[in-house]
Amino acid sequence: MPVVDEPVYFTDLTTFAPNAWEWQFTPGTILFTEGTDENSQNPVVQFLEPGLYTVQLTAENESGSDTEIKDEYIIAIDILTVVISATPESVCYGGFVQLNAEVGGGTGNYTFLWTSNPAGYTSTEQNPLVYPEVSTTYTLHVGDGGNVAIDEIFINVYPLPIIELGNWPEYLCNQQQPPVQLTASPEGGIFSGNSVSSNGIFSPEEAMLGWNVITYTYEDENTCGAMAQDSIFVDDCVGIIGYEKEITLNIYPNPTRDILYVEIDNLSIANAQVSLVNMVGQVIYDKKAALQGSESKTAINLAGQPNGMYILTVVVGDKKNYTKIFLSK
Repeated sequence: MPVVDEPVYFTDLTTFAPNAWEWQFTPGTILFTEGTDENSQNPVVQFLEPGLYTVQLTAENESGSDTEIKDEYIIAIDILTVVISATPESVCYGGFVQLNAEVGGGTGNYTFLWTSNPAGYTSTEQNPLVYPEVSTTYTLHVGDGGNVAIDEIFINVYPLPIIELGNWPEYLCNQQQPPVQLTASPEGGIFSGNSVSSNGIFSPEEAMLGWNVITYTYEDENTCGAMAQDSIFVDDCVGIIGYEKEITLNIYPNPTRDILYVEIDNLSIANAQVSLVNMVGQVIYDKKAALQGSESKTAINLAGQPNGMYILTVVVGDKKNYTKIFLSK
């Protein structure tokens, strides 16, 4: 099937020495090219519109003439074209892009092959959804059984901003404790959480007892956002002597994959209370650890718990110790 505006070469196969020819095409939306015309023996024709064409040839010699008609002999098709678009053309890391291919002309029986640079992505869908991790050029080859059209598009991938939290306090008392200014970089983000203002002022006297999760969210000039979280433990410190000071602990391994060992060394205390809570406040371990002589060793099995941060609390008499525990399987 010839493509519109593509030259088509016709050959006269008449026998008995013809000396005159007349070519006719119906419809007449054709153009003779390369110096030929309707009276050439072997004309070159361009079809100007897609559709079915009937071809008629009348040939003459000294004995007379003869005509051959071939009804709907030529199927002219539009040139195969493809135009790619993307929504959006720029994306933050982790985002997705909808690729679209507008195809025209050809036979209408299309095949699609997407590739990428850097290499690693292929698809045979017309309009795939992609998740580029770096800036990428996507190329599409469209075939119709005889011709191929090619287009490409560049997708820009912006990296996410990297957030670094400042030196936040881990533990605060809920009384006689002034507000604390929290910091993070890049500056200009928003703090959120219990008893913290959007600009990062945390008020322990207004906060709930226990762990207060605080989130810092930042969006850069490309509207790419990132967030980071940390916690501040607020305790009722009234009557607690030597808060966090007089308990000698050996906690290992930290991070742990499954079993966490807690060794307590304190000669003057008869027993200790060991508890572990997750970041949503659920108590997953809470038992007394009996001292054996001058040392207590407790094993906590975390094999059934999800990865993340946990808070270990050890209370020995009127003394407390808080430690962040990380589970990473």
